[in-house]
Amino acid sequence: MPKLRILLKWLLPIGAAFAASCMNSGTEIPNGITGNLYLPNGKPAVDAQVTLYPVNYVPGIDSTPLNTVQTDAQGRFQFSKVTSGQYNVLSRVGVTTSATVADKRSINSDDSLYSFTDSISLSEGQEIPPDTLRDAASLTGTIQLQPQDDPRAALVRLLGTNYYTNVDSNGTFMLSHLAQGVYQLQVIVTLPSYTPLFQTILLRAGQNDTLPQPLIPFYSNIPVVTGLRATPQTNGSVALEWHKSAYNKVLAYQVYRAPAGSVDAGILIATGTDTTYTDTVYSPSYGIPPQGVQYPFTDTVPHSFSYRVVIVNQSDETGPFFGAATATALPPALQLASGRWHLALAQAPFNATGNTALVFNNQLWIIGNQGAVWSSPDGVSWQNRASVNLGYSYDNLEAATFHDTLWVSGVHLISNTYFNFLWKSGDGVNWIRVSDRFMPSYNFQEFSNFGDSSRTEFAFTEFQNKLWIVGGMGRAGYDVVSGKVFSSADGANWDSTHVSNSGTYACCFAQSLSAASSAAVLNENMWITGGVIGEADGPYFNLSVWNSSNATSWTAAVSNPPFLPRSGSTLTSYAGSLWVIGGAAGIQTDSSNGHQENLSQIAADTKEVWNSTDGVSWRLVDLFAPFSARSGHAAVSFQGRLWILGGDSMNDIWYYQ
Repeated sequence: MPKLRILLKWLLPIGAAFAASCMNSGTEIPNGITGNLYLPNGKPAVDAQVTLYPVNYVPGIDSTPLNTVQTDAQGRFQFSKVTSGQYNVLSRVGVTTSATVADKRSINSDDSLYSFTDSISLSEGQEIPPDTLRDAASLTGTIQLQPQDDPRAALVRLLGTNYYTNVDSNGTFMLSHLAQGVYQLQVIVTLPSYTPLFQTILLRAGQNDTLPQPLIPFYSNIPVVTGLRATPQTNGSVALEWHKSAYNKVLAYQVYRAPAGSVDAGILIATGTDTTYTDTVYSPSYGIPPQGVQYPFTDTVPHSFSYRVVIVNQSDETGPFFGAATATALPPALQLASGRWHLALAQAPFNATGNTALVFNNQLWIIGNQGAVWSSPDGVSWQNRASVNLGYSYDNLEAATFHDTLWVSGVHLISNTYFNFLWKSGDGVNWIRVSDRFMPSYNFQEFSNFGDSSRTEFAFTEFQNKLWIVGGMGRAGYDVVSGKVFSSADGANWDSTHVSNSGTYACCFAQSLSAASSAAVLNENMWITGGVIGEADGPYFNLSVWNSSNATSWTAAVSNPPFLPRSGSTLTSYAGSLWVIGGAAGIQTDSSNGHQENLSQIAADTKEVWNSTDGVSWRLVDLFAPFSARSGHAAVSFQGRLWILGGDSMNDIWYYQ
């Protein structure tokens, strides 16, 4: 529909003043008033009805008798009795008149033609200007009240005519069978606190005009808040936003929260001038709020709320509530459990316990604890590629990629002494023995109660164009290893380096180079966490997260991370973050020495997923992942996905994307 052209946007919203200025209190004109009407083709409009309306005439209310006459055969009309003053002249000719249909062009259902002249000042000796009847016009518009009010309480009038209409439940109104001309439109509302609205409009013949904007009567009370939205966030909070009110006496907005579905406003949780607010629902750190900060919930259960916002004015008066925004807050532990973990394979064709997973030649590889070698292009279809047959008994294989080559190492027994061996392969099928005892001269266990020089369950990784061995334990038990790391530029010749360290628990870094720890590379640094430290009174769990730019000078990035100390977890770099998954975790009771006191009897497998973009600030991403709790599993980034494979007594495969 064509949009209506507004001549004057707003008139003074004072109906009484408008009416008083337009009163017809003049004297009677002795000889009356005459005029002429014509059809669109220029012929006289015969038997047309012509009515004079006082400009202040209120349709539906005013009982003033109207002066109505008809045109003669020449289209002429005369009002014999009329008082001087201001009038509107409304004329109509229809099918019941003597005018023929052929003389008219009408879009109207009653096939009538109309004319309208507004605000004519009539006095003695004056004629009404000649006018031409034209096709009918119509007007459609919308009335907008406060959201809590029914728009059917509004009434729309064209002052100085007999046109008025009600408004439907959507706030829409329509006036039809109108003449072209300028009208004074009035909107009144029968509810309290609304002031009548006046607007001048121009209607065009043969057009169905629509008001371009809603008509909004002035509301003198405190308005309600509109546009309220509540959106759950991935950190467990709920973000609220609403429209800024045009009310010029806003002092503040008040935010209330109640259980979802409650008819009550609930409790006041915030007061401020912003039109946004974030409701921090859950404690951010394992159910323990930071000191001085109070959170309503420290559990891991979803909570649904209804939020309401009201306006407080400068007189400290509170406006009405209207509507609510509902949201379900998910604790951070549940954010990934809603479909982002996917089961790739329920039963892998290999024993997945104690395996190492890595990416080589654009495929996902598994190096099994007993020497089996498998590869897959997609993590689902697997091929048995080889078996590393060393010719002697061995266990606890570790694997890495270095110089476009697969490398495996572990421990084996020679003449009652355990040694580390090293094998390599350029294709994963054909394997070459590099050494049966590639580091026999180094004392790996300076604080050990055992005499052999081997180590097992170490971190084996490529970093800065070298192959590194970090951490591990003596073959005979959880004895403490020395503060050394081992590196090789070619895999054949190895060097050992004493580490230096700094941080809150610098004294304990040697012990932090522990058995079953995990290493990953992120932002050109090597990172280590997890693992078991052995001492005389039993095994201990490493607590700290360490990093180094050269693998020799180490810093405690965080000495007391929010997750419990653990062994058999994985530390993996994926999507620009470090990820800690699963492991056998103990209960945190004492961190005074930088590691956890004896946990050998209280560790339990978990399925927690934590991540960090900087190694310092850690976020609990998933506490209820769909896979089983596990330790001793493998994890790797492959094809834009984070994969976990197997674990103790498990051989399922999952990926996160």
